[in-house]
Amino acid sequence: MTHQTKLVKRSFLLGGAGVAALAMIVSTFVFDEGGAAHTSLLSLNQGSRLSQLEDRPLASDQAEGVQLINALAYESRLGTLPDSLQGTQMQQSLQVDDQGNLRISSDIKRVFDYFLSTIEEEELDIVLARIDEYLSYYLQEPALTQSKQILAQYISLKQALYDYELSRSESIKGMMESGELMADKGRYVALLSEQLNAQSEMRAQYLDAEVYEAFYASEEAYDQYTLARLSVEAEEGLSEEEKAQRLAQVDAQAPYDIIESRREARITDELNARVAKIEEEGGGYDEVRAVRVEMFGVEAAERFDTLDQERAQWQARIDSFLDQRQEILLIEGLSAEERQAQVDTLRASQFDSREQIRVKVYERKADV
Repeated sequence: MTHQTKLVKRSFLLGGAGVAALAMIVSTFVFDEGGAAHTSLLSLNQGSRLSQLEDRPLASDQAEGVQLINALAYESRLGTLPDSLQGTQMQQSLQVDDQGNLRISSDIKRVFDYFLSTIEEEELDIVLARIDEYLSYYLQEPALTQSKQILAQYISLKQALYDYELSRSESIKGMMESGELMADKGRYVALLSEQLNAQSEMRAQYLDAEVYEAFYASEEAYDQYTLARLSVEAEEGLSEEEKAQRLAQVDAQAPYDIIESRREARITDELNARVAKIEEEGGGYDEVRAVRVEMFGVEAAERFDTLDQERAQWQARIDSFLDQRQEILLIEGLSAEERQAQVDTLRASQFDSREQIRVKVYERKADV
């Protein structure tokens, strides 16, 4: 698969992502070998995998070389899952009513996105065949046909969103290069608003109303909340006090779960900032633990302690393995196959089958 093909596939997968997290919006420009740019305004929480592989839960009963049974509960006629899904566990959560009709929920989108996340590793027809196979295994009529109709709508939506973003890429690229987009906050917010409105219109056009609601209601509520805050931040001529009052009004009108999510994020950010300051000033474990007790209580602080120990032990094992692996890779006189065989033996001697899946991620990062 060429580099350019991968970029097109990634753009197709990510087309239509919303705004969210941190500074809330990022503008992503990806150039192919020919110099053309594919541009998407992507949310930080949707622009990549929901989590890195080393943070994913591992199937507790996974046996070496039998990853399909754990991930999907059946042997796939399409072969083993792509590397990025190794160690994941796909829990069946599709539901039907008493008449056998598919219950519409965000779990359907989660199933689709689980397989579509491998779009850079497999051709689209294979990815769609995997989704079809999954649906056929778990669902019977009429739910099966209903699920496939929703899939067709979802893929059509993805294509439309990709075409829309591609059509805007050159103009956005020009504004970014000239500095216009970053210099004019109002223009930036207007552009985001335009994109969100276009996304909503296309979602309503391609998806049935119930599917649209189940797939995107929460995301769009957060997007509109984020856009409202950005609009206040971009408004010129406001004093700090006036800006704070406007932001408080936005918060007062937002759904509870959004505000609660922001509150939890702020607490976590505050903890991280205070711990970082302690470490910068040469403080040690006692100071860090005192902050954790102050913010979360003794019981939670003890869980932090346990987690710190587990992370430190794991990192020490990883560092030791990578050092030994590097020594093997530098041995002269061995073929690439012989080096890899020795690395495989070393890995198997130090990590169990579940851990090896995570270790391979660290190996790939070390080779970059």
